[in-house]
Amino acid sequence: MTRLNEYRTKDIYLASFISLSGKLLRLERESDFYWFVFENKIMCEEIVSNYWQGESKVEARAFVNAIKGLKTRVFSGDN
Repeated sequence: MTRLNEYRTKDIYLASFISLSGKLLRLERESDFYWFVFENKIMCEEIVSNYWQGESKVEARAFVNAIKGLKTRVFSGDN
């Protein structure tokens, strides 16, 4: 997988949303924040577009669990 085909975001809520459909490759630490790096940039851009336009429906519990999971990874250092 080339970096050109990766999607990166610092927004944990957006990353949580993407993780419901996309594959999280890794977390990259930069100073005092993390980048969430996903595969398949084109698919992620479509997910993000739907997110900001309010066109996606997800199960609330799955979204909350995704947020908790990413927070656990960030704060546990399991990257």
